[in-house]
Amino acid sequence: MENGTVENRVCSTESVNGSRDVWSCKNSDSSSADHLVIMVHGILGSNTDWKFGAEQFVRSLRDKVFVHCSEKNMLRLTLDGVDVMGNRLAEEVLEVIQRQPNLKKISFVAHSVGGLVARYAIGRLYRPPKKENVEDLTEGTSRDNLKATIGGLEPMNFITVATPHLGSRGNKQVPFLFGVAAFEKAANFVIHLIFKRTGRHLFMNDDDEGKPPLLKRMIEDYGDCFFMSALRIFKRRVAYSNVGYDHIVGWRTSSIRRNTELPKWEDYINKEYPHIVYEECCKACDTEQSELISADDSFDKLEEELVTGLSRVSWEKVDASFHTCRQRFAAHSVIQVYFMPDEVRACIVTCGGLCPGINTVIREIVCGLNYMYGVNDVLGIMGGYRGFYSKNTINLTPKVVNDIHKRGGTFLCTSRGGQDTNKIVDNIQDRRINQVYIIGGDGTHRGAALIYKEVEKRGLQVAVAGIPKTIDNDIAVIDKSFGFDTAVEEAQRAINAAHVEVESVENGVGIVKLMGRYSGFIAMFATLASRDVDCCLIPESPFYLEGPGGLFEFIEQRIKENGHMIIVIAEGAGQDHLAQAMQAADERDASGNRLLLDVGLWLSQKVKDHFTKVKKMEINMKYIDPTYMIRAIPSNASDNIYCTLLAQSAVHGAMAGYTGFTVGPVNSRHAYIPIARVTEVQNTVKVTDRMWARLLASTNQPSFLNSSEMLPETV
Repeated sequence: MENGTVENRVCSTESVNGSRDVWSCKNSDSSSADHLVIMVHGILGSNTDWKFGAEQFVRSLRDKVFVHCSEKNMLRLTLDGVDVMGNRLAEEVLEVIQRQPNLKKISFVAHSVGGLVARYAIGRLYRPPKKENVEDLTEGTSRDNLKATIGGLEPMNFITVATPHLGSRGNKQVPFLFGVAAFEKAANFVIHLIFKRTGRHLFMNDDDEGKPPLLKRMIEDYGDCFFMSALRIFKRRVAYSNVGYDHIVGWRTSSIRRNTELPKWEDYINKEYPHIVYEECCKACDTEQSELISADDSFDKLEEELVTGLSRVSWEKVDASFHTCRQRFAAHSVIQVYFMPDEVRACIVTCGGLCPGINTVIREIVCGLNYMYGVNDVLGIMGGYRGFYSKNTINLTPKVVNDIHKRGGTFLCTSRGGQDTNKIVDNIQDRRINQVYIIGGDGTHRGAALIYKEVEKRGLQVAVAGIPKTIDNDIAVIDKSFGFDTAVEEAQRAINAAHVEVESVENGVGIVKLMGRYSGFIAMFATLASRDVDCCLIPESPFYLEGPGGLFEFIEQRIKENGHMIIVIAEGAGQDHLAQAMQAADERDASGNRLLLDVGLWLSQKVKDHFTKVKKMEINMKYIDPTYMIRAIPSNASDNIYCTLLAQSAVHGAMAGYTGFTVGPVNSRHAYIPIARVTEVQNTVKVTDRMWARLLASTNQPSFLNSSEMLPETV
C-alpha cells in the first residue's frame, strides 16, 4: 500500500515500510524514466534524509531518472553491520528493478556510512559478462550480454558524500577525537558499545571467523562478492569530502588520500560553486604501495592497503568547505537545504486568541532563520490573515524581535477569521514569499490547510509551516501546545487568591473560572497542582446540581467539614444547560468557535440562591475570572524552552523543503505532522483515563454519574 503525492510536476510515493520513490510526472506515469538512481543515507538516518536531493534530481532530469531512497536500513538497523546492510540494500535494489522493467541504467548516491553499504551492495549485484569476449558473439546474441552489469542494468555513476572509505580507526580519521592517541585507542575498544557491529567495521577490529577486516576484503573481489569488479565498471566514481568542520568523518578517509596527498585548497576559487575548494581527477593506479610513497609514520599499513586498493580505479575527488557558513558545524549531517538563504523571503502571521509564548515563537523563528541559515528577509504580517491583503507588514530582524519574548500578547497583533484563501495566496505570490509560518489554533490551521492546498494547486515553491497555538491544549495528535504550562502556573495565583478569600470568611464558597472551551485540561491540571480545590468541573464530565450526589449536596458537606469550599470550573462546562435556561441562540465568532455564556456567574448565582432561599443558610460567595489575565502574560521558563524547540523545528522543516506541515511532539518525539491531521478532531480530557481518576482521588468529589437525578438541573 502506498501514499502518493504530486508537487510541481514531481511525483513521489511512500510505502508503508518507509521507502520513497520520486520521478517526473508525465501523465502521472513513471515509465518514461530509464535511469535508476539509488540514494543511500548514513548511520542512524532514514529515507527522508535524501528527500530534497531526490526531488532536485528529478527536476533537473525530467523524464530521465527514477529515484529510489533506500529504506531497508533506517535508524537502528544501520547498526547491524556494513555487510548485513549491504545485503539488504542489494535485495531492495532488485525489488525496485523488478517493479520498473523499463530501467536500463543505474547510479548510486550515498552519504557517510551509506557509501560503504553501497560498495558492498554493488559487489553482490555485480553480474559478469555472459560471453568471455567479442569473438564469442553469435547471431541473435545482444552485445549487451558482453558487458558486466549491476543487477542487469548499465552502471553509470557511483557517488559518495563524506564516506569513511578508509575506516575511522586512529590517525585523526574521526575529528572530534582531536587526534589524541589515547582517545582514539579508547574509542577502538568502546565503539561497538555505541554503534554495535557497524562500529567494529568502521574501526576495522572485526574478526569474522578469522577473516581480514571487512573494509580490507572490500578492496578486492572476495568470495562471491565482486567488490572491485563492480566499482570498476561504473563510468564515473566521485568522492565528495569536507576539508573541515566535519567532526564525524575526516578529510583523508572521505577523499581516499594519504596525508602527503592532501591539497592546499585555500587559494582555489570556484566562482560558480564557492563552497567547492578543490577538484581533482585521479587516474587508476596499479603500482604497488612500496613504489608509491615513502614511509609515512602517520599512516598505518592497513590504511595504506585500503588507499592502494581503492586507487586501482579512477576517482573524481571534490573537496568542499563550509567555513563561511553559519551551519558549518553541521557540515557532515546537514547534506541538503531546499532553499538557498539569499533566496528566502519568509513571513510570519499570528491568528486567533492570545496565548503566552506567541512572541517567543516569533522571536525564535526570526533568529533561527538568521542565525542558523543566514536568512535576512523576514516579514511580519500584521493583524492576522487579513494582514496579507491589507498589505500591513513589518520587516523582522533579530534586533527588532530581541526582547519581545518578555511581553505578553503578540507583537504582530491578531484577529479572527479573514481567511480569503485566494487573496492570501495572491499576496504570497505577488510578494515572492516562499516560506509562510502560521501561528494559531485549530481554526487557524484549517485556514493554513486551505492556503497549502491553493499553493500546491498553483505549483508554487512555497513552504507552509504551522506552529500550533491553543492555551486550552485541545489540538489533537501533539502531546501539548505551548502556553499551557504558563496558564496552569498562573491559574494557581487565582486559586490561591480564592482560597485566601474563602478561608477568611464564614461559609466561604469560591468559584474560579478558567479557560477550556471544549477541553478541561487547564482546570484539571490546575486542580491537581493546587490541592486547595474541592471540586473541578469540565466540559467532558457533565454534572448536576440537585439531588443525592449532586453539586449542592457536596458543597453543603464540604462547608460543614471545612467551613469553606473552592470550585474550579472550565468556561465550556455546562454550556448546553446554560443556553437552554437563558434561551440563548447558538452564536459563533469569526473563527467558527461557539460563543460561550459566563458559566461562572451563572453557577455563582445558582449556588447563592439555593443556600439562601432553600437551605436558609448564609454563604459568602467569591467569584474570580482570571481568564484574560492568564492569556496576556509572558510565557514562563518551561514554555519559553518549548516555544524555541517548536520554532526551530519549523524552520528546519521549511528550509529542508517540507510543506503543509505543523510541528509538535508526538509521544515525546518532535515530528512533522500534516496540517489537516491536527484539525480532524479535538483533544479532550478522557474521563476514563488515569489523570481524571487521580483528580477524583485528590478532591474526593462526586463522579456525577447518577443519571436518575440529572433532570431538570442537568448541566
